[in-house]
Amino acid sequence: MRTMNKEGEWEKAMIAKFGFYIDYVTGEDYVNIHTHGLDNFNHLDLEIVLPITQDEVACLLHSAVSLIKQGKRFEAGKLYDCFFADRKVLMLSSSEGGREVLRMCLPDQNGRFEGEFEKQLEQSSEK
Repeated sequence: MRTMNKEGEWEKAMIAKFGFYIDYVTGEDYVNIHTHGLDNFNHLDLEIVLPITQDEVACLLHSAVSLIKQGKRFEAGKLYDCFFADRKVLMLSSSEGGREVLRMCLPDQNGRFEGEFEKQLEQSSEK
């Protein structure tokens, strides 16, 4: 857990040092982990909402930000194979705190997207 002397001091320091920071919002049955500051790289912030550990999500977000800093552009409705050797990540348009973000959606252990994610993937491939 971070501590700050003044409101936003830590966030400002992370933006100055790295160009972004990761914010964690936990609930009883979910973790919403998202970035702030990717507009510094002309990119939408990223969001992951999953029942996995903060460390695992941080690893994914750091990997994504590293690719963005190298010039990679992620877009809603597309699949990306740059995170795992055996499955793809789906990026979907979402909102967090009143701002537009890209939600990183992970498939099940068989590489399939189910429910809402499957429907959105089908709709995006029809365009």
